[in-house]
Amino acid sequence: PKCGTCNGKKLVECGLCRGTGVAKKRTRGNAPLNDITATTVLNTKWTAIESQRGQRHFVCVGKAGSGAKGTAQLTSLIGGENVSVTIEELRDKSQWQSGWLTKKEIEDMSNPIP
Repeated sequence: PKCGTCNGKKLVECGLCRGTGVAKKRTRGNAPLNDITATTVLNTKWTAIESQRGQRHFVCVGKAGSGAKGTAQLTSLIGGENVSVTIEELRDKSQWQSGWLTKKEIEDMSNPIP
């Protein structure tokens, strides 16, 4: 499949396809939703695209509900700030990315190459 960031043009090296113009099968950022439910969210790692209470990196320490209608209790790695988000919010890759991303990876996603 074509890279969703550079559209397969290979003009510059983007963070998704590394300049090949072809996205890997499970490249971060290609699908619009994270594959997560309240059943599978516990102990997962998350990066907030926009900082939450001054933090970006979180781990899920609690959950409530089931399926996409549930909620997740996230705790920041630094400072121990707690935030509660719906599973629907976590699934939205424009708000949250699974795993812990670097600042450059977040910037690459926020400023796609034309």
